[in-house]
Amino acid sequence: MKKLGFAALLLTISLWAADFWQSKPFGEWSDKDVQKMLDNSPWSKAVNVATDLVPPSDTGKRSGGRAGMGEIGNPSAGAASPIEDAPAVSTNSRPRAGDPGSSALPSMTFIVRWESSLPVREARMRAKYGAEATTSPESKKILDAVEPSYVITVSGLPRNALRGDPEDVKKQVLARAALTVKGKDPIRPVNFMMQRATDGFVAVFAFPKTTALSVEDKEVEFSASFESLVVKQRFPLKTMVVNGKLEL
Repeated sequence: MKKLGFAALLLTISLWAADFWQSKPFGEWSDKDVQKMLDNSPWSKAVNVATDLVPPSDTGKRSGGRAGMGEIGNPSAGAASPIEDAPAVSTNSRPRAGDPGSSALPSMTFIVRWESSLPVREARMRAKYGAEATTSPESKKILDAVEPSYVITVSGLPRNALRGDPEDVKKQVLARAALTVKGKDPIRPVNFMMQRATDGFVAVFAFPKTTALSVEDKEVEFSASFESLVVKQRFPLKTMVVNGKLEL
């Protein structure tokens, strides 16, 4: 009996310590779980970047020099929209020009997220449909869809992150973005678009799955350049496994 009780205790501790995406189905995720999945998880990471780009207070209300940018490309028609129910992305407090101690560049925080991964798609469906996420036909259609690309987003970009002719901008961004794995050629995106969100803009990249990624690759780095703004983030692949399967 003592051995049985000890084994039960170990099992309870193991379940308690496991991450929620490993220990319970997405239909049981709380709002806090959904927020964590979309903001701070193996598939969603915050990147702090020093930049002289400061988003205006009316970001998202006026198109300004960015008119038409949101119409570029269509990285994935099957994946859930990166905009729907997206959590707000915070920007760090930044000194104003001329303020004491403002010699250092201010910083902004962005979220780099694997939108094509099943856990992120599940979080979006949970946020959108609530308790009906597991029974909604629309939710099931999105979660059952076979995603042909690795879809990665950068959330929280200021309106003035990109300027110029939309098609020229698209070519430049595509040429400068990559998924990098040690020992393999860089994976270049095949499509890119900008979408307007409540907290700025979201850059959406589609990378082909022609180069397979596995846990043995250990780590993949995402990098993208938006004129003077460079965003990089590394993802340890072993942490992105659910039920024995690498979810990207």
